Amino acid sequence: MKKLWIIWRTGILTTVPVLVIIGLVVWLFNWLSGFTAGLTESRYLNLTIDLAIVILLPLIFGWLIGLRWFRILGQAILGKLPLVGPVFSFLFNHDYVKRIQNGDLQEVVFPYAGSTWGIGGLVNTVKMRQDVSGGPLVEWCVILGPPTTPLAPTAQLLLVRKSDVVFTGRSYRETILTVASFGFNFEINNSRK
Repeated sequence: MKKLWIIWRTGILTTVPVLVIIGLVVWLFNWLSGFTAGLTESRYLNLTIDLAIVILLPLIFGWLIGLRWFRILGQAILGKLPLVGPVFSFLFNHDYVKRIQNGDLQEVVFPYAGSTWGIGGLVNTVKMRQDVSGGPLVEWCVILGPPTTPLAPTAQLLLVRKSDVVFTGRSYRETILTVASFGFNFEINNSRK
């Protein structure tokens, strides 16, 4: 009975997103059909116009999002709205995505939550005091990690002493792929910097 429940739950979790996407496309297509029905008498010409809009609109919007000035303008206009601003800033800020794709962020492992180790990407290094009350300056690593699911590029920002960080020799892009593959492609070179 438990195995049947797991199979049913997996089926629901994979079917619902597909049905939602199909439903949105059908709704958009029906809305466009109603909108373009009065343009011409020909049913086939209306269908062609609807298909052209459904195909060209995402292409045009995707092209606009690729333009830096459009993203800056969008952040200036929508970035100040309370609920929309953070979502818009996250979706349209491509600078961190380019850094990940170029391999600028190195993958590291570090002590996390007691006796476990976390995986993440090195963003920066800073020199700060060893603790709040003072002490010598110590080099700290600003780490983006551990990645979260289902959106692996998002993670917490952590400060970890550089002496506790192990550099794996891989890029943060490979870290994201490791999370997406449930850790099956994780190999470490043990090169410590």
